[in-house]
Amino acid sequence: MDWLLATPQLYSAFSSLGCLEGDTYVVNPNALAILEEINYKLTYEDQTLRTFRRAIGFGQNVRSDLIPLLENAKDDAVLE
Repeated sequence: MDWLLATPQLYSAFSSLGCLEGDTYVVNPNALAILEEINYKLTYEDQTLRTFRRAIGFGQNVRSDLIPLLENAKDDAVLE
């Protein structure tokens, strides 16, 4: 399972959604396009192994990237 955490595509996709600067989470202006790419990968991943979903879970990307994004996004399209 270590290979899931070391997947550079997963790390780069979620880390490019935004970043924490001090106490403020700054949302990337291209966050919508990045979320669409993540959605595409989830849609077309292996139906049996679900490796992308597992990597998201093991990497705790929901807690570290998606929740701060949803809390700080001002764009309604990103929230949808």
